This record gives sequence, C-alpha cells and structure tokens, in this order.
Amino acid sequence: MIRPAFRSAPAAFSFCQPDVILTGKRVALRGHGLLVDEKGSIRAILPEADCPQGAVPFVFAGETWVAAPILAHAHLESLDAPSLPWPRKPFSAWLAALLAWRSSSANETAHSDGLHDSKQSHLGVPKRLLQAGCARFATHIHWAPDEVEAWPWSHWQDLCVLPEFFAPTHKAPSLSSIEQLHARAERACLAGVSGFALHAPYSVSLPWAESLSTFCKQKGLLLSVHFGEHQEELDCLEGRENGLSQLFRERGLRACMGSSRSPLEWLHSCNAMRPGVLAAHTAALSVSDLIRLEKADVARVWCPGAHDYFERDTPDHFVQDGLPLPALGCDSMASNTRLDPLYEARMARQILPQPGPEAWWDALTLTGAKALGYAARYGSLLPGFQAEVLRIQCECGTTSAEICDALTARADLPVAFGRMTAHGLLT
Repeated sequence: MIRPAFRSAPAAFSFCQPDVILTGKRVALRGHGLLVDEKGSIRAILPEADCPQGAVPFVFAGETWVAAPILAHAHLESLDAPSLPWPRKPFSAWLAALLAWRSSSANETAHSDGLHDSKQSHLGVPKRLLQAGCARFATHIHWAPDEVEAWPWSHWQDLCVLPEFFAPTHKAPSLSSIEQLHARAERACLAGVSGFALHAPYSVSLPWAESLSTFCKQKGLLLSVHFGEHQEELDCLEGRENGLSQLFRERGLRACMGSSRSPLEWLHSCNAMRPGVLAAHTAALSVSDLIRLEKADVARVWCPGAHDYFERDTPDHFVQDGLPLPALGCDSMASNTRLDPLYEARMARQILPQPGPEAWWDALTLTGAKALGYAARYGSLLPGFQAEVLRIQCECGTTSAEICDALTARADLPVAFGRMTAHGLLT
C-alpha cells in the first residue's frame, strides 16, 4: 500500500484501477488504483475504498499493469531487412550483406530521402515497438548533413534520438573541422536530440571520438557507442588485419586499425569512461572490462535478440563477480527477428536464466530508465513517476514472481502501452 493522505482530490485527478498493479517495489496489489494528476504523474497508489472524492474513476477490468518497458538501444532503420538468410559469422560477412542490401537498386528508390533508410522505417520502428508496449527507447540514426527539417521529429517526442557519427580515418581533425562538427551538433540539439552516437571504435578515430564525447559531456547529453561487440572489432583495435578491415578498404575507407590495445583504452582515450555513456553489446569484453565499466558508471546495454541472431556464445561473464545486469535493447531488424521488448526479456532469460525473471524485468524497466537518465520519472510505478504502463490484458499471476515469470516466458500475452492522465487513458 502506497498512500499519502488524500481525502479529496481536484477534478483534474483520475483514479485508474486495473485488477492488479505491480509496483516498483516488486509488490503486486489487488483492488488498488493509481491516482494520477493532470501531468500524468502518479500521486498515490490507493485501495479502491480510499479513492478521493473528486477523482474521476476509470476501471480496467481483467488487466494487470506493470511499468512500461524502456529499451536503451535500437535503430530507426532496416525495418524490412531480409536478414534471415544473411551470413552471421564472421561479423564482416554480415556487414557486407547489409551494405549490399542497402545499396541495391530496389532499396535506392526507397531511400531517395538520403537518410540511409526510408521514412517508412523511421516511422515504422517506433510504431512497431509501441504496438509491443514500448514507447521509450534510445535510437542510433544516420546523421543527415544539415537537413534536420527532413527528420520527422514530431513523431519521436518520446525517444532518445542519437545521431550517429562515422569517421574511419586516422587523420586528426583540424580546428575548423571540429568547429563545423560542433556547429552541426548544436543544430541537432535545437532540433531535439538527446545526445549523439559514435558508430564503433573501429569506425571513428580517437580525435573525432574525443571531440564529440567532450561536446556531449559539456552539454549534459548522452553518448552511445557499439562497443565490445565481436572479435573482429577487438582485432582491428589491436592492428590485426581481418575481414572487417578488408571490407573497409574495398569501400575506399580505412578502419581505425591499431588505435588502441583494448576497447576500454579507446573509450578512456576519447574521454568516455564516465556517466552518461552507453556501451551497447559488450559481450566480447572480459569480466574485468565489465567491472571497470561499472565502476566508471558507463551504462551497459545488451540486445539478446541480436546476440541470438549472431549465434554468439553464452555471455556467462555478465553474471559473474556480482555484476549488475545490463539494460536491454533490441538493435534492429537487420540483426534480429522481431522488434518487441518482451521478446528481448524472454531471450535474456533463455540465454542467461540464472538471474531470474524479476531481475530481467528490472533490467527492461528500472535499468533501462537509469541508463537513459529517466530514473526519477519512468520505469517504475510509484508516486512521483509518470503513469506509463504496460497493460497485460489477461490474468498472469497474483505475485511479483508470477507476473515477471509470465512476462519473461510467455509469448502469447496480449499487451498494450498505456499513458494515464487526469482524463484516463491516452495511447
């Protein structure tokens, strides 16, 4: 029971009552409702009998409510990628297949807007995730030169949009080129981005990475990077020729070979071993590397669906030495079979069952919210948090353990995203 003293409430409050509410304290409450104000904030969780006078009641019979999922890594691209037959090992073979598909004549027409992928994907990815119950996620997106007005910003108000920087060259940027980069970044900030992304250590040189990382730190913005994802990345950093460096040469580019002895050295060199940085994937790192990231407050993000797609080894080191679980992401349809936060939770539990269903559900909600700087507003159903819920439209348990077991095991749960306000349900 979470109930401050509310005897009456203004008409701008609603009392939203499903059958069961799973709070952020792993407590499942029956016969309770969320008292929600005009800004969509939860003021209290009260028994039905204590619904304040003046609050407008809304009943959601047969539903169980939990905090809505938050994915800390995704892409607004490749919605229709025919990725199932693509080679998955080595990584460079998959990347070659992806690039060939993007440059195909059929795809050139769809991508005539010059944004690396069609607007259909830019709008379709958020729609598909919303239909699966997730309205908030961080996304890498191709950084168009300056045409920010070409990006459908009005459709992305709930997203952490992170334009991605790609600069595979050892040439140090000049002062003027850094000024140009920062000017572009300033314009993107005015358009509403939440931060920026470095593509990967093998595809962004240290001087450029340090420049954008410092910009983000000064502005209090997120910085995300594909990091410690596969062995070819590590080999490139150590200067060993491989399929990835060969693919770059074939395209007239140069991978950042030999720039660091390890991914963590690269991250440290570009001033990104710090809070506000998201390291996506990380399965190719060692336990000691993961511990160093945790001590530096770098947020780790794992995409179980993509991990399974690439048939990678079980990352047992994720659960060693008391390491907290990473936040969860979904990557893209170029390296996944679906866009669904509950699928990611199921795959996480299937790949690494040891932490248990409640821990993996926390990873999809609380940990994702913390990684994106949302920890005080989203990812939990408690007073002071926004009333954004996953509506499970069936009976799925009466305890936290039972509900989280269903969420991380059952593929047949009928779910919907719900944003509660003083006027009841908004979707």
